[in-house]
Amino acid sequence: MRVAWEAATGLDGQPRYDEQGRLPVLWLRLLSDGAALRIEVWDTLPGTLGGPVPRTAGPYDESGRGLTMIAALSRDWGCDQLPGHDAKRVWAPAPRRLT
Repeated sequence: MRVAWEAATGLDGQPRYDEQGRLPVLWLRLLSDGAALRIEVWDTLPGTLGGPVPRTAGPYDESGRGLTMIAALSRDWGCDQLPGHDAKRVWAPAPRRLT
């Protein structure tokens, strides 16, 4: 459930709402070819609200650490608009092993 909450809050602990004050519809998609795993989170927030931006959180900030954690655990991540859909996708390949 932690992954779902982080996805719903944009990985920074703050819920994001659309122009009508509604929470977005979210999809969590896991893709694997048997050798690698890619994690994708899609939402229906308009691209005009912007995508996630890494930032440095202070010791007492309640948000701002999600993308720092993703960057530390994954070799890459990105955000893009889905062609033909009013949705954006944030993706990251999962690490093979945490050490």
